[in-house]
Amino acid sequence: MKTTNQPMQSRRRFLSTMSISAVGFTSLPRLSAASKTSDRLRWEFETGRLIGTSSPTIVDGTVYFGSQDRHVYAVDAASGTEEWSFQPPDAAEIWSSPTVVDDTLYVTSLTGNLYALDAQNGEEQWHETIDGMWSPTVAFGTAFVGGHDGVTAFDTDDGNELWHTEASGTVGGPPVVVNGAVFASGETLYALDPETGDEYWRVEAGDGAFSVPTVHDGTVYVSIDDRLYAFDGVAGETRWFLALDEELNLVPTVADDTVVLGGERGTVFGVSTTSESLQWSVETGGEIESSLTVADGTVFVGSRNGMVRALSTGWGTEQWSFDTGDPISSSLTVVDGTLYVGSGPTMYALNTDIDGSSIDSRVAFGTLGHHDTWTGEPEETIPAEDTGQQRIYTSTPEQTVTPTPSPTPTPAPSPPATDGDGTGFGIIAMMIGAVTGGYLVARKRALQEE
Repeated sequence: MKTTNQPMQSRRRFLSTMSISAVGFTSLPRLSAASKTSDRLRWEFETGRLIGTSSPTIVDGTVYFGSQDRHVYAVDAASGTEEWSFQPPDAAEIWSSPTVVDDTLYVTSLTGNLYALDAQNGEEQWHETIDGMWSPTVAFGTAFVGGHDGVTAFDTDDGNELWHTEASGTVGGPPVVVNGAVFASGETLYALDPETGDEYWRVEAGDGAFSVPTVHDGTVYVSIDDRLYAFDGVAGETRWFLALDEELNLVPTVADDTVVLGGERGTVFGVSTTSESLQWSVETGGEIESSLTVADGTVFVGSRNGMVRALSTGWGTEQWSFDTGDPISSSLTVVDGTLYVGSGPTMYALNTDIDGSSIDSRVAFGTLGHHDTWTGEPEETIPAEDTGQQRIYTSTPEQTVTPTPSPTPTPAPSPPATDGDGTGFGIIAMMIGAVTGGYLVARKRALQEE
């Protein structure tokens, strides 16, 4: 495997930046591969095939990720040098994102196995068969995994199954775990008891599918089609929702009271959790199918057109960009000023011109890539209640937010968020199995094809 190192410099490059209003947008150009200049690239590590949706986890100075070349890799975070690699006994591809807790790495394979590996040397500790291939979440000594027929919890000591909760359809993606509840999604959003798997409440998506959820200050944020929803974590009631006039492909993430997420037309949205309204949006020019990350007031986003962009959280103004030359389906994570992201067959380490690390909710809860702050002991507590609620959402919000261009950065009044709980009935089965770009995108595309 090839590692290429570049000298580290601190010079910041501002490329093609335009001002936007609070509900304006910026159209950003695509650069050639020549933008891989020495001031941005720290190192690159090439695998044998696509990294795809496997997102990097960085713990104790090591970057962990999987590849479709049928290996899990551990790479030195400072130099990009390989420390070890692991190939599953059945030589299965790795599409999931590893999670590392207490010196053990947990990852799933495409053929449906959950592996526990020694994070220091890659030696297998145990493996168990699962009904899926989605990334695990580890908390409270338990590995929680979504599957084609529900959520399963495994003891991290020996892999023994602790409980299994059946779902009405596939749970596609890693659950989010807090003190008091496990939130998992697919055609239905569930709140479960972490110890028993008993259901507290559910919300059915109707004619659609939920994204992987995230949690912030007692609120569960999740998207359906072009809508961003905020649900009360205790009772599952709708706090608010907002239509963004674009199919939303990925896990929303929250930092600094702003939900940031992207869509299939390449728009990045910044939505205020306090005013419940769109604050800014930026057109990046490439479909976004991975989760963003936030560090030191900067939003980092990767696109299918190969571009990595750094945007300000306040206005969405571009600070710099970098062209990897290959599609990005891997979510991004920043550690001590270095951004790690997979693109094509290559894992990149990029200089960000900041000193901090990712602080957003996706990383903080150890879903789809994380760093040292996730220890398997979540700080947030949501005492979810057994409300018996089984609501169905199929309606479209009355108001749709359509970003319009503005030549100045003068804040404009934000449109009010609509609220209400639409009603309707019907759930369509979701076909997941032939993953083409990213498993979140595949879930939506399969629904459209059915």
